[in-house]
Formats: sequence, C-alpha cells, structure tokens
Amino acid sequence: MSKKNILFICIFSFSLLLLIFFFIFLMLNNEKSKTFDLNKLNEEILEKGDFNTSNLKDIDEEYITSVLEIDKKSIKDFIGKVPIIDISSNMYVIIEANTKEDVAVIKEKLNDYLEKQKEFFSRYLLSEHNLLYESKVEEKGKYVYLIVCENMTDIKKLF
Repeated sequence: MSKKNILFICIFSFSLLLLIFFFIFLMLNNEKSKTFDLNKLNEEILEKGDFNTSNLKDIDEEYITSVLEIDKKSIKDFIGKVPIIDISSNMYVIIEANTKEDVAVIKEKLNDYLEKQKEFFSRYLLSEHNLLYESKVEEKGKYVYLIVCENMTDIKKLF
C-alpha cells in the first residue's frame, strides 16, 4: 500500500469517527433538553397508572417545602399526587428544576423522602413497603421524579 492510500484511510477513519461522536453528542444533548407539558403528563399518568384518586391529593407548594423539604426557589414547576392518609404508598411526584444544580438537590431530597416512607411502611404494611423498595428517584434532564405504583414501568415509559 502506498503512503497516499494509508494517509487517505487514516483521514477518512478519523473523519468518520468525528462524525459519529458529533451525532452521539447531539442525541445526548437533545435528550437532556427535553421538556414536558406537565398537565398533559399528569393526565397520562392518571390514565395509565393504577391510582385510586379518591385516596390521593394533589401536591402543593406547602407539601413541597414542608414534607419534601425542597426550597421553592429550586423549582420551576411540579405535579403529583400523594396519599391523603398513610394506608397506601401509591403516589407520584414530578418536579422540574430551575437549574441542573437544583436537579441534584431535589433528587437528594426525594431520596430522603423515599427512605422515610420505606422506614414507615416497614413497620406498618409490608405490601406497601415492598412497592416502595421497587421504586427509585430518577431524573430526565431537568425533571426529577418518584413514581410508586404497581405498574410504574408503564408510567416511566412516558418520559
């Protein structure tokens, strides 16, 4: 093989590799910037989820700050439903953070809340406790969410 052919193959391979990395970067960047219509998402979750809405209440700013202990300055928007009384662990909380730094703080607070719920239900209702153990706090871009229900896998597909 001549030096020209080897040089051409090296340049072509390098260019192809750069192109692949560029497309991967675009795909990852596009995934992080995804936004959701939270009202529509709320409707879809209630439609697909196995939630007994008569036993749930909407979360509000007071719940976010007092129970979840999240600073409202960290939050752009939120939706969710939680049990009115502690006879069920079924719930969902979805929070849109203001910044990427806020995502980490919100995720930590939701994890703390999940751990408290696990501890509470471990002494109370084992079926609910097991459901909580299958749950985890997740993030998608600037959204942090906790979903606790029997068919949480179907709901997570909405993200």
